Amino acid sequence: MSEYTQAIMDLGATLCTRRVPRCSACPLRTGCQAYRLGRTSDYPEAKPRKVLPKRTTCFVIVQNATAEILLEQRPPAGIWGGLWSFPECPPSTDPTDWCWRHLGVEPTQIQIGRPFRHTFSHFDLEIRPVYLRVGDLRPGVSDRGATLWYSKASSRPLGLAAPAMKLLKTLSQ
Repeated sequence: MSEYTQAIMDLGATLCTRRVPRCSACPLRTGCQAYRLGRTSDYPEAKPRKVLPKRTTCFVIVQNATAEILLEQRPPAGIWGGLWSFPECPPSTDPTDWCWRHLGVEPTQIQIGRPFRHTFSHFDLEIRPVYLRVGDLRPGVSDRGATLWYSKASSRPLGLAAPAMKLLKTLSQ
C-alpha cells in the first residue's frame, strides 16, 4: 500500500501540477474528471495561507556621543542564536526607565521609529525601533551579557540579525 501511495504522490508532484499539467503523459488521464471536464488548471487547489501569530518587541537603538551603536550578542539558542542585534525590551517599557536600568544614564534624546514586520516560518514579529542618544557612554555597558559599541566605520565583521542589519543601513544613510 505504501508503494501505491508514493506512486500517486509522485504523479501529483511531477505530472499533475497546477501551472503546467502534463496530462498527455499521465497514465490516469482517462479516469480523471478534471481532464474530462477541461478543468485541470483548477487542481490541485491552493492551500489556504496559515495565519501566523503576531508578537511585538522593541529594538532599543542606543547611540553614544561618538556615534557608536550598542549591540548585544543573542543567546546561542533561540531566535537569531549567537548573532548580534540591538537590545530588546517589551513595548510597554518606558525608554528612559530602560536606559536608567541597563545603562545607568538618562537619554539625551528619544525618538520612536516606524514599526516594521519581520516574518518567521511560525510567527510574525512586529519590531518597534526606539532610538536613544546618550552622552559619553562607552565601557561597562550592560548587565545583559556580551555587548559592544559598533562603529559604522569599523571594519570588524559581525554576524548580524537581518532586522538589525536593515536598521543599521538606515542609520548610515
